[in-house]
Amino acid sequence: MNIYLDFDEVLVYTIESCIKTYEYKTGVKANIENLYQWNMKDLFPEYSNEDYKAQFECNIFWDNLKLKDGARNFIERYRDRIVIVTNGTLENLHKKAKFIHDNFGEIKTIMLNCEKSFIDMSDGVFIDDNQDNLFISNAKRKICFSSYGFNKEWNEDWEGLASHDFKDLGIIIENLDRRL
Repeated sequence: MNIYLDFDEVLVYTIESCIKTYEYKTGVKANIENLYQWNMKDLFPEYSNEDYKAQFECNIFWDNLKLKDGARNFIERYRDRIVIVTNGTLENLHKKAKFIHDNFGEIKTIMLNCEKSFIDMSDGVFIDDNQDNLFISNAKRKICFSSYGFNKEWNEDWEGLASHDFKDLGIIIENLDRRL
């Protein structure tokens, strides 16, 4: 069974890096506890859609981006089954490719500038933080991953399998493997 793993907010602390980027650029503090909206308008009300997208391409964002706790061990444990799946702008995808290579070396990766539903995941499990990506996927099993709880705009309606960290995710994968 392949394990299709999202990049942003599954493998890495994207939100924390966005906050650090915002604070650096504006001098205004933002509290992650106040985050509800996917586009972060509740934290960054003066950001235009262009500002929001541009932060994922700037060096400040990438200098502050960190792997989630346990991500490296999870990847090493299931490396032969992992496919990292992500979308973004061309510049953003280029920077993601470098980050992935620098942290994991050669690993299967699918990069898109369109919806993830275009990927046939029927042979595996898909792990994403955004319920909408999970809803439209054809993966055999789907797991919503959130380090910040399941009360956000992008995950509050999820009723399936869920995980909040890589230790928990490993247990879920082991249990799914036993059922196959």
